Amino acid sequence: MLLAPRLLLTALHCVDGVQVGDSECRLQVSVADRAPVPAVLEAKAETSDLALLKLSHSLGSAVRIPVASRCQRGDKWFAPSRPSRADPELAGEVVGPLLYDCQAGGVIDAVELTTQTMIGNYQGYSGGPVFTVPEEQHSVIGVLIEQYPDRLDEMRASNTLFAAAIEGAMDQFESLQTAYLLRKVQDSQEAHDKAAAKRDEGYKRTLDRVDTMLDFEDADQRHVSTVLGFLGAAGAIDPEVRGLHQAMVNKWVLEHSERDDGRADAR
Repeated sequence: MLLAPRLLLTALHCVDGVQVGDSECRLQVSVADRAPVPAVLEAKAETSDLALLKLSHSLGSAVRIPVASRCQRGDKWFAPSRPSRADPELAGEVVGPLLYDCQAGGVIDAVELTTQTMIGNYQGYSGGPVFTVPEEQHSVIGVLIEQYPDRLDEMRASNTLFAAAIEGAMDQFESLQTAYLLRKVQDSQEAHDKAAAKRDEGYKRTLDRVDTMLDFEDADQRHVSTVLGFLGAAGAIDPEVRGLHQAMVNKWVLEHSERDDGRADAR
C-alpha cells in the first residue's frame, strides 16, 4: 500500500529474509502493475507482520496516492493488487473493525472482511491495499495480512480475511506516529534557534507550544497545521511522512470540529 511517492506499507512475510537498511538486497516492488522499482526495507513490525519500504525513487504523479479512511459494517471493498495478471481481483463486504491477535503474536487494530472471490487460498494477496467502494474516492482502509482457515478443511482458507487497519498499521512504526513527529520538532528546537529568530513571531510561539500539541484533545487546527507545516522546513523529518500526517491530522481536525459544532447546536 503506497503511503507517499516513495513510502510503501506491506506484509512483512512478503519480504522474508530481507534485513532493515540492506541497500545491497535486490528487493523489487511493483506498484499498480507498473515496472518493478528497487526498494529498501525501512522498518519492520514483526509481531504484527508489517513492513515499511522506501522506494529508490519517487513515483511522482505516475501513481495516485490513496486517501486514508475508516470503514463500518456492510461497506463494500475491493483489493486491486493481485499475485499476477492471471489471478482474480478480490472484493467483498466489511464485517467490521476489531482488535485482532496476529499469528506472529501481536495485537493490532484490524478490519475483518468477507470475500465473494472463493479461491480456497489467498497467498500472494498479502500486503495489498484494501479500498472501499466507490472506487473513484480512492479511500484505503487497510492492508491485507492474514487469511482464516476453513474449519472443515484446514488445507483450504475460508472466505474470511483480515487487514491491518490504517491507524493500527501506523501505530506499529514510530516514524509514522504524530507524537514522534512533534517530538522531533521539540528535539530540534535548539539547533534551529538561529533560524527561528529570523522567522516571524508566530513560528516562535508555535515552537514554545509544542508540548501542548502532544495532547490532541487540546489541539486546534491552527496550531496543529502550523507544527506539521514547518516540520519539513525545519529539516526534522522526512517530508513524505510529514505530508501523510498533515492529511491525517486535517481529517482529525475536521471530524472534531463537526463534533464540537454539534455540541454548540445542542446548546
